[in-house]
Amino acid sequence: MVKSAETRERLPEWLRRPIGNASDLSTVQQIIKHHQTHTICEEGRCPNRGECYAQKTATFC
Repeated sequence: MVKSAETRERLPEWLRRPIGNASDLSTVQQIIKHHQTHTICEEGRCPNRGECYAQKTATFC
């Protein structure tokens, strides 16, 4: 059974992660696209890539 948006439980505060500054995320994404580079972050759809991009880092294979 799928819960509706109203009945879903929220994550506890200690488990929530900030997504980072949008301009930092955009900067790293633009660099990756400009150089047509493939990253593990993008290809694997890493849920933590926002945190890495905010630190201006990415993982390459």
